[in-house]
Order: sequence, then structure tokens, then C-alpha cells
Amino acid sequence: MTRPIHTITTMTDPDARVSDILGDCGWVQSARLQLLDFAVTVHSDIPAVVHLIDELYAPLARTGPQSHALMLGTMMKHDGPGYFTALDGSVVVRTSAPTVAFAHLLFEANQQAIEQSSELIRIHSAAVAVGDRAVILPGPMGAGKSTLAAGLTYRGLGYITDEVVAIDQRSGLVRTYPKPISLGAAPDPIGSIEWAPSPGAGLFLGACGVKPARAFGHVDDRDHPVGLVVLPQFVPGASTELVQLPHSEALAAVAAHTFHLDRPGTLASLARVLAAVPCYHLVSGSLSDAVAAVLDVVPSGAGVR
Repeated sequence: MTRPIHTITTMTDPDARVSDILGDCGWVQSARLQLLDFAVTVHSDIPAVVHLIDELYAPLARTGPQSHALMLGTMMKHDGPGYFTALDGSVVVRTSAPTVAFAHLLFEANQQAIEQSSELIRIHSAAVAVGDRAVILPGPMGAGKSTLAAGLTYRGLGYITDEVVAIDQRSGLVRTYPKPISLGAAPDPIGSIEWAPSPGAGLFLGACGVKPARAFGHVDDRDHPVGLVVLPQFVPGASTELVQLPHSEALAAVAAHTFHLDRPGTLASLARVLAAVPCYHLVSGSLSDAVAAVLDVVPSGAGVR
């Protein structure tokens, strides 16, 4: 049976503090994390988990009260020791594998960031900053968004986010959300990544390759207007081709990767954001060539190396 999780009250009680409830049981908590409009702390009876979360999400640490609590704790299963992951007292997963529990923790954090930021345009995309503009990289899973964002960050652009680009409908600005990146083994031209996780973290990371964004280069903590759209498509062995799309085709392509497009006003707001923004489709089988192709069309300067 899961340990004290069944006694945790929901966060609707303004006087209820998860740290107070769990502290007596030997649990520790992370910094308060601002994941777009989702304010959360992570709690665990395993200090290594909290230390790892604080490392991975350091750019998103903020002061102030949290609204939600994510938890990863130990439990006893019928076949021996195990782990559980929970959100606001509701168990998400029970498992014997620490890597599975941790993967669910990261997934739930990002999923809640997407779902609870409903006033923003949310696109399945990565983003980097060049000068005062954002370069967004929309695409489906496996398109190479994360790898390309990491490669561009390694070359001197500022990392904004991965997996979800959130744009304020009123200002048109891309909200900063520097979540950790998962690449597995870092490919060329990124080279070796100098980041040593805290002691005990390997049990939960396994071979997933999650690393803090700062391991790849500069993290940009400002909001930016969109200056360029590149839709990457990784095709093993393909030569690199970068083709500019007409506006109507570009809008349709980005809309195909936009969450909750059926929400009233979302498509119109997206059209306004992209109205004067150049958009390209990039096919490549080489990260080095893909990075070079993008750098050829971004504004000059901005510390590209």
C-alpha cells in the first residue's frame, strides 16, 4: 500500500501545505517551479530525486506559493519494494522501476504545463533565441526538434524551450520555458556534454539522456516575438534541403502541430503571430548540416559560433 499519500489533502485548501504534511515522514521538497502557468513543487522521500529535479529545472525556480504538488516516493508492493508517482495526492503510476516512476514525473510536469496554460497558444515545438527574436521548430515526435534545438544552442543561440512553445495571444511573445532536454547520446556537432548528475540520480535517469538545458549552452530567460519558423524533418541519409513555404502553407503546417486548435480564437491568433514571419521546411539527415542551414537564414550576429 502506498505510504502516506492517501492522507494528503488537495491543494484547494489554502492552509494546506504538502511540506508540512510530509515533512514529519522524512520527505523533502524541491524549489517552487513555474512551468508556464503551472506552479508546482516536487516532493520525495528520496533526497536524490529532489536534488535531481532542482538541477534539471533550475532556470524555472521561482519564489511564491505553489498551487500543485508532484510526488515520487517509495512504497511496498506485493512483490517487494517499489515506487509511485502522484499529482496532488492522486497516484499516477505504481512501478518496481525507478526509471519508470521518474519518467512519469517528468511527463506529468510537462503535460500539466501544457493543459493548465490554456490562455496561451501551445505548439508542439522547440524554440531557440537569436538576438531579440525566437526561432520556433514545430514538428511531430521524431522530427528532430530537440536535437536541432540542442545543436543550435551549442552553436551560441539561446535555449528557450523544448516540446511545447507557448505564445501569449495578446502580445504575440513566446514565453520562456527552459525545461530539460532528452537526447540520449549527444550527436555531433554537439560533442561531449559536461554535466555530472548528483549522486544517486543515475538510478532514476537510467539511459533516458535527460540533461539540464544549461549543459548545451546559454539559457534565454526572456520572452520573444517569433522571428523565424523552421519545420524540421530528420530523414536518415537524406541530403539537406531548406525550402521556404508560402504563408498559407506555413500556417497550415504550424496549425497541424498546435494543441487545442478547436479553442475559439486560437487559429486567428496563430495567423496574426505568423503573419510576417518567414517559414521554412527543413529536411536533413545530418545535424551539422541542419544547424548550418538554419544559421544561414537567422538574423546575423547574436553570438553564433
